[in-house]
Amino acid sequence: MPNDPAQIQVDIPNVVVEIGDVSDILTQNEMYETSQMQDGIFSDYYIEQRYESDGQRWMMPVTSPDGFDGDSVAFVQLAGETMLRIVDWTAEKVGNAPTVPSWELNDPNQVLLDKHFEPAMVEKRPSAVIVYRLSGTYIYGFKNPSQAKLHYGRPPWMSSDVECVVSDSQFSSGIIDCESEGGSENQPSNPGEVGSFPPE
Repeated sequence: MPNDPAQIQVDIPNVVVEIGDVSDILTQNEMYETSQMQDGIFSDYYIEQRYESDGQRWMMPVTSPDGFDGDSVAFVQLAGETMLRIVDWTAEKVGNAPTVPSWELNDPNQVLLDKHFEPAMVEKRPSAVIVYRLSGTYIYGFKNPSQAKLHYGRPPWMSSDVECVVSDSQFSSGIIDCESEGGSENQPSNPGEVGSFPPE
C-alpha cells in the first residue's frame, strides 16, 4: 500500500441525480388520481371508546388507633353506580366527505349528554383531489349501568355481520391478578420463538 495519500486510487461509481418536481411524482399515485376516486377513499378512520364506571364508593381513613375491624380504612357506599360512555372518532377521506358515526343510538339505556365536532381544514392534494377530515366526541350516560353492553367500533365499510359486542367470556382471572390461578387459554406457538423465558 503506498504511503503517499496522493497515490491512492479510489473507484467512485457514476451517480446520476435528476432534479424534478415532487408533485409530478405524487400525482402518479393512483390513490390520488381523480379518475380512481369514484365515491372517495378512506385514508384514516379510528374510533376509540371509554366506559367509565363510578361505584360511588369512598375510602375514608379511620381515626381510631385500633382501626375498624382490623383495617385502617373504611369503605362506604354513598349512592348508586353511574357509568359514562365516551366515544372519540376521526375520519379522513380522499375525494369525498367521509361518513361518520351518528350520535343517535338504538339503545334506550344510553342518554346523550354531550357532543362536539371538529371539522378540519380542507386539503388539496397535488392531483387536485380534495381531502376531508371530520372528528368528534359523544358522551353518554347509562340509565341502568348493570345492563350496559361494551361495544367495539365498526367502520362504515365493514359488514354488519361482524360481531361488535364485547362478550363476558373475554374477561379472565389470573391475567392481572397473579395470586389467582392463571387462564386456561393456550397461546399459539411462535415458530420464531427459541428457548424459554425465563432461561433455565
